[in-house]
Parts: sequence; structure tokens; C-alpha cells
Amino acid sequence: MAMMLANSWQRLSSNGVTTDCQNIQGASNNQIDDASNQKDIELQASNKIVENDFMDEEFDQDSESESPNAKKKTRGPTFMKDIWCRPSTLPRIKSQCDGTLARNGKFCPIDVEDWHKMPLENKKNMLDVIKEKYDLPPETESWTLRSISKKWRNWKSELKKKYYDPELPMQVLLEERDNRALVEQYVKLVIQWNSEKSKGKERGRPPSRVELFHACFTHANGSPSSNIVAKKLAAMKELENQLPEDEDDQVGQNDIFAQIIGSDRPGRIRMFGDGVNPSVLWGEVPSRSTCNRIVMEQRTKLEKMDEQVGCSVSIKSLFDSMKIMAKGVVHSMDPNTEVGRQALGPNWCEIQVLVVLEREESLIRPYDLLQRFEDTLGGMIAWPCHLLTVNEEDFY
Repeated sequence: MAMMLANSWQRLSSNGVTTDCQNIQGASNNQIDDASNQKDIELQASNKIVENDFMDEEFDQDSESESPNAKKKTRGPTFMKDIWCRPSTLPRIKSQCDGTLARNGKFCPIDVEDWHKMPLENKKNMLDVIKEKYDLPPETESWTLRSISKKWRNWKSELKKKYYDPELPMQVLLEERDNRALVEQYVKLVIQWNSEKSKGKERGRPPSRVELFHACFTHANGSPSSNIVAKKLAAMKELENQLPEDEDDQVGQNDIFAQIIGSDRPGRIRMFGDGVNPSVLWGEVPSRSTCNRIVMEQRTKLEKMDEQVGCSVSIKSLFDSMKIMAKGVVHSMDPNTEVGRQALGPNWCEIQVLVVLEREESLIRPYDLLQRFEDTLGGMIAWPCHLLTVNEEDFY
């Protein structure tokens, strides 16, 4: 009996010791897991701080897609997290993209009225961040800042175009703003837009290039910065005085500035800074190669027409090249040939009208009793060569 009690006591003791050891070991493991989880949380928090500099947490696409009235999920803004959250220990990137930096209010606050008033400390911080991520070539800091300033102005312009309405209260504007725009800065920006100074700019006319040249190349007291500038301004002033009273010097390819300074180089317009090119101000301008190609095509067409004097042609409308006005025969392409006591001139043809399709249409060069196509049947008219199509099947 005593031996059985001893064995039972030994088993109970061993079980108790084992349980205590297991409890101690479990507690130790829990402490290790807690420490590991705490370290992971701290690491995630530090990474989150870096990411938040270049991405607003309110852009949660998943949460938006769960709402019943959620819009269709799209690509969304560009944040370049792979670049801005890239460890500084990795090699720097060769190419450069600074658009996200220009839209970051911590580096480029949008409530600054003008880029020239941007604090120097902010500009220094921008360059430091870019040099940390990108392999910036030497002596390109000035160009980099100009590139950022252009994208910063475009960003402010985009905000005003998409989200600003002077009739809406401030609270509504804040709710409907782009979430990348910081609230404090956006409030000040809206106040600037609502100011009389800003409204006066919108009501006024855009400055001419002569006015911009005067503002950029004169001292504060109004005196020219050099003798060359003084001569240029005097010549511009003389041409301005020759303008009619009701006519302004509109910005154009042959405005007063271009007449004095010279034509602009391809792809840029002087006095308007970076990003403004000829297609922005006065539409698409064909390149030199395109102009040469058009000239060669026209010459080839004229040569073919010379060979086909006496052939049947379709006469097309001046306003609608798909509309056929009449049909006739080419009698002459000699520029000295007279039709209605007026020489044809280059790129015009003398046509004898044989079939009239649009009777009420007017002639480009009416004369005597020939005013509309219904008057021209059997008569001679002058018509531009590029508005004629040779009918291969008809010969006279």
C-alpha cells in the first residue's frame, strides 16, 4: 500500500512539474510573439509614415468599391510608391519623374501664390529628395526646379478647373476637393481664387508679348536693363503707335514682338516659359517636312492635270470636298488665260461646264451673267485645281 501511495505521489508531482514548465514556456513564447508583433507593427508604422508623404490614406479603393453607390474602379492617381518608398541604400534611378513631388503639399504647398514666392527651404528639400532617389546629372538643379514649377502650376490649374465653383460655399468645396490637396492649403487657395485680384485677372485680357518683354527686361523704376533692350522697346513702341485705336496686339506668329525680335524657334514660344508651344496658342502648325510634302504633292497633282487638259473632271464644293457641284472639261491651266477678264493665276483651271448638279450654288469667281452654276451650262468658269477630280472613264 505504501509503495502504491509513493508511486501515485510521484506521478502527481511529475505531472505538476511538467504543467508548470509548460505554462512557463507558453508564457515565454507569448512574450516572444508579442515582441515580434510589436516590432512588425513598428516597422509597418515607419513604412506607413514614408508612404503617407506621397499617398493620402483616403484613397482606399477597396472601401470605395464596397459602398452601394461606388463608382467604377479606375486606375486612379499616380503615386510612384515604388520610387518614393525605395530604400536609400539601393542604387539611384537614372530616369526622373517629379510630377508626384509637385503635387505633394508638404514639399510644394498650393497656397503659395507664385512660384517665385515658394520658400527656398522647400526648394532645397525637393532637390534633396530627388538627389536621394535619382541619379541627377550635375548642374541640372535649375532645370529640375523649372520642371517641378511647371507641373505645380498645372496641378493648381487642374484643381481650379475640376473642383472650383465660386457659387458653392467653402464647406462643399472642401468635401468635393481632390483628396491629395491638403485641407489647410486648399482653404487658402480658394480664398485666393475668390479675391478681387484673381477675379480681375480673369476679367482682363491676356498680356501681349511686348508687355511681357517690358516687364521682364526693365528695372523696378521702369528703365531698360540694357541699351539693346532700350532699342527693342523703342521699335516695339513705334509699331504699337501705328495700330488702329480699336485693335490690340494679339499674340500671334506675326505680332509686334515677332516683327522686332524675330520668329520663334520650332516647338516653343518666347516669353511664355516652359510647356507653352505653338500648338497650344494657335493650333496645330505643320512642320517643315510636312509643308514640303504638301507642296510636292500639289506639284505632282498639277503636273498630272497638265497632262490631262481636255479630260472630264468633277467640280467639288469649296466648303464640302465630298459634294460635287458640276462636271466639265479642262480647257486650260495656263496662269495667263483670262476667264471673265481676269487671269487664272497659279493653281486655277479654265473649265467648260457640261453637266450641272447643284444649280443654286454660287461661283467662286462670278462674272457678267454667270453668278451661279445654273448660269454656267456650256460656259467657261475658273476653279481651283485642288477642287477638281479627274473622271478617268469620261473623255471628250
